[in-house]
Amino acid sequence: MRGRRGTGRGHFIRYALAAGMCTAVVTLMCGAASAANLFDGMESRADVHNDYRGARAHLFRYVPRYTSGLHGSSAWVMLHDVAYGSYGALAQVGWARAGWWDDGVYYFYEYADAGGHDPGPQIIGAVPNPLDYGTEDLFTVQYVSGGHIEYRINGVTRHTSGYNWTPSQAQWYGEIIVASDQTPGDTNHKVVFEDIKEYSSDTWYRLSPVGRMHNSTTYGTYSNTSSDFRIWDTRYSSEGGL
Repeated sequence: MRGRRGTGRGHFIRYALAAGMCTAVVTLMCGAASAANLFDGMESRADVHNDYRGARAHLFRYVPRYTSGLHGSSAWVMLHDVAYGSYGALAQVGWARAGWWDDGVYYFYEYADAGGHDPGPQIIGAVPNPLDYGTEDLFTVQYVSGGHIEYRINGVTRHTSGYNWTPSQAQWYGEIIVASDQTPGDTNHKVVFEDIKEYSSDTWYRLSPVGRMHNSTTYGTYSNTSSDFRIWDTRYSSEGGL
């Protein structure tokens, strides 16, 4: 999972690399996947706050489908700066189902520094009862005093990292690698992002998705109100199995 380039967007799933799957045989496949990641969701812009220091939201749990071992589907919140490296520096936390892990749904974090070092998404732990639709988790990524970033799930810090860059935006997205993967959600079980906030000048500000939504998937779509948004894949009416 990383970030949408240009205006951002984190690409969780470059990262068969993280699982050691990009051997000489499949390097081109991995490279193609990293360039093709697709997104549904929203991002903040400079007209809101210029001092990005945190992003958070409640996200519904879900079990998406994916099409092969190098593919996957995820939902996350992120701080991002596209000024560094091919994809930009980032700090990201959320949930994912990916073919290079086993077949479960996992909480993960990912960090890329200004030098382009990114070991890929790292498992934090299994998502409990991911098929319990309507259950949500609060994901937070935040710069804190002492010079580090905290990655929190439901208010509990699950990882910390240092940083050597300054965020230029915050993002809230569902992400897939290729069009055939399932955008998180289906027509009967949409993945909701709510209580969307960014942290600036020591204050959490609630953001409206209105005018900030983006879609680059083939089969995914979204709807939004002034306070939340939901994403889903139009091909499906049920969750993927485990």
